[in-house]
Parts: sequence; C-alpha cells; structure tokens
Amino acid sequence: MTKKLKKQWQRLSLPVRATVVLFLGMLVVLPVLAIDTDDDGMSDAFEIFYGLDANNAVDAAYDDDTDTLDNLAEFAVLTDPFAGDTDRDGWLDGVDSNPVSRAYINWGDAFFTAGEVYDYAAPTWWLGAEKSGGEWVTNAPSCWHVDASETNS
Repeated sequence: MTKKLKKQWQRLSLPVRATVVLFLGMLVVLPVLAIDTDDDGMSDAFEIFYGLDANNAVDAAYDDDTDTLDNLAEFAVLTDPFAGDTDRDGWLDGVDSNPVSRAYINWGDAFFTAGEVYDYAAPTWWLGAEKSGGEWVTNAPSCWHVDASETNS
C-alpha cells in the first residue's frame, strides 16, 4: 500500500473501513459458498458443515429433524437440518417466522468447534463465539440461551 493510499485509508472512519473490508471479504467468500457439486440447490459449504452429502442431490428432500422443512428449505433460511427448533425458542423451524431469532450456544460441542472458535446457525449479529483465556465463557450447565418467556430485550 502506498503512503498516500495508506493515509487516505486511515482518514476513513472505522465503520467505513469495516464496511469496505466486509465487502471485499464477501467477494472472496460468496463464490465459495455458491459451489453446489450435486446441483440440489444447497451449497457444498452448507452440506459439509452439517454433515450432509455434497455429492447426493437426494438429501435435499430429507427432513431429519421433522420440523416440516426439508434440507433445501433449511438451507434457504440457514437453520440446522438436525435441530427441529434451531433457536430453541419453543417454535419448530417450519412454523417459526424467524427460526434464528436468538442465538443458541452449546459451548464446547466438538461438531461446531474449530480450535478457539464456535460456529453454528444463529442470528446475523452473532457470527461466532470464541474462548476467553482458553475457556468457553458460559453459564451452567454447558449451554446458553434466552428462554422464549424472557421479556427483557
């Protein structure tokens, strides 16, 4: 980066710089998410993440969690195809108007943990969770969620 360009970059506000970085990152990530080897309408990234078969189009029609959404519909709303109520708010994903309205964090679940980062279906404001001081920060017993009856926003 030239000195002139670096100075111009530094003059931009933090939100503007973050937006630029996010946009540039999307240019790299979106083409990868769009790969669909078996042409079933679900990206390979989604299928691999949830342990579906990225080479078998038949799995798009499965509804393993019996929430009335087949895997293709789960992909469309980015819910967990193996959890009938992805956000644990008491409404099955198939009838929930916002099936990822709240974060559900099952801390330490090896299936969704990569080193120090936890990744799972969640609202867009929550893109992942991390360890603090080598430990997953949580409340007992081993998960955190907001009960559907909670009224404090």
